[in-house]
Amino acid sequence: MWRRIAGVAAAWLVVAAASAALAAGAAPETPPPAPAAAAWFGLPLPGPATEQTIDFSQVDLPMIVAPAVADAPELEGRKMLRYVEDVAAFSYASRAAGERSWGRLAGTPWAEHTVDYVAEEFRKAGLVDIVKSEVPFLGIDRTASDWHVTLLGLPEFGPGSTNVELRSAFPMGQRPEGPGLPAKDETLPPVTTLAVTAPLVYVGAGTPADLAGKNVSGKIAVLRVEPAPAIFYSNAARVLPQQLINAGAASVIEIYAAPGNLQVHFGSCVDAPCFMLGGEDGEFLMMAIARAAAANVLEKLQLSLSQTIVNSRGLHGYLLVGKVPGNNHAENLILSAHSDAWFAGANDNASGLAALIALAKHYGRGHRPLHDLYFVVSPGHHSPTGATQSLVKLYPQLCPANIFTINLEHIGGQGAYPSTFNPKGMGPSTSRYGNAEFLYEPVNWDSPGREIMGAPLTATVKSALAEAAQHAQFTGPSRIATGAIAELGPVVAAGATGVQDVEVNIWYHTSGDTVATVAAQTLQRVAIFYRELLDHMDHLSRAAVRAGAQ
Repeated sequence: MWRRIAGVAAAWLVVAAASAALAAGAAPETPPPAPAAAAWFGLPLPGPATEQTIDFSQVDLPMIVAPAVADAPELEGRKMLRYVEDVAAFSYASRAAGERSWGRLAGTPWAEHTVDYVAEEFRKAGLVDIVKSEVPFLGIDRTASDWHVTLLGLPEFGPGSTNVELRSAFPMGQRPEGPGLPAKDETLPPVTTLAVTAPLVYVGAGTPADLAGKNVSGKIAVLRVEPAPAIFYSNAARVLPQQLINAGAASVIEIYAAPGNLQVHFGSCVDAPCFMLGGEDGEFLMMAIARAAAANVLEKLQLSLSQTIVNSRGLHGYLLVGKVPGNNHAENLILSAHSDAWFAGANDNASGLAALIALAKHYGRGHRPLHDLYFVVSPGHHSPTGATQSLVKLYPQLCPANIFTINLEHIGGQGAYPSTFNPKGMGPSTSRYGNAEFLYEPVNWDSPGREIMGAPLTATVKSALAEAAQHAQFTGPSRIATGAIAELGPVVAAGATGVQDVEVNIWYHTSGDTVATVAAQTLQRVAIFYRELLDHMDHLSRAAVRAGAQ
């Protein structure tokens, strides 16, 4: 049950002869002395990349039971969890085929297999007018096909200090992530190779205080990001790597200090080989920096980085649309979910696809809506596919006649919490590198990382959300944000009214986003919430929903 989070409390970097705390609020502490005549200053070597290391099945308090679904058997959580397993299997097939950038990325067979799987479930549900459409990429796709991150060994680091491959390393993107931000440089060759060998400079969390007095020019800047609440919300992870490159850094290594040794895809560095590191690799690297500084050989500590990037032209994803017809064809409702994913992508976004399938079967097998109800699988937003721009283009009549749209985005995560207890009592545990760490534990409720947003947020929309949340025991922030990003953005811009609950936990865009982190009770609770919301809006007109919209 107890699993480690590498260096959550502190890791120490020695500058000259003194040591200073790296993590905010940590007391200065000198790293323990290295054993004599030991490789790599006596540090244990890190292991391979991992997936989820927390055992979500070994708990004393089971998940809080979701409201019953006797009148809606298709929304039963265990049924939906099987859809999650089926979709995640396409990602594992990608990895088994040898793809290092693995998952269900648009433009790959695994993404198309996912869309075909959902199409077959739509047919079983009785949907009509099911159409699968090719969606050309908006520009060049740049995806890493091979890479290496190696800490170079020298005798000064202890006898037998050979090179160490940091196996959780995963490349950052070569463009800012987003559905409409492709590479525009048409002169790019089919393959780009990037390589850097340089000394290291540790810049902590990348705050102005961390960066004060640090010379990053020509060096590999090493950042560290806390996992809570999630990397999605980290400005340092999102924009700082490119800022450091612009300031002269040769590359950036970003440590994601989460449990295990996760692969992580986030951030971007254009034309530089920047990487994310998992927690175990990251703690080893930080302690190597600290021990090298204590031995006055920090300037000799170097990383060798290489990255091969395939610049692909002419790729396409797929848009899938099906319909449950109502009696009123003049106005419509839309449910959407994106099909693409990094890694297993169980919560992001197999959970959204699972709810889409379940709701399609609920409405397609007897609970007929009053208005036409469209089910949409977007080609995604992790590649330059435009998210739902293709829906707006191919179905121009939908959004101007839309009553309400719901985008199903990461909906099934179970909560996890850094416990203040350890197996021996209260307080932090100790990592294998001698640092204090708090151990993450599953909790018996849904992930707290929910952020409901929508537009236009009229009084009618807010009231319907509040009522549905009460009936479904749905928890989230008490304030709803105004906005429309990813799949919701294009349809709202084209005239739709929509909401999405983007549940982002610490496993977001990591190899830790496995089926084990998705709870059947959470899927059931959220599906009931969206059914309540859809049924409410189905009894209203577009004019009534948008009354008072700015």
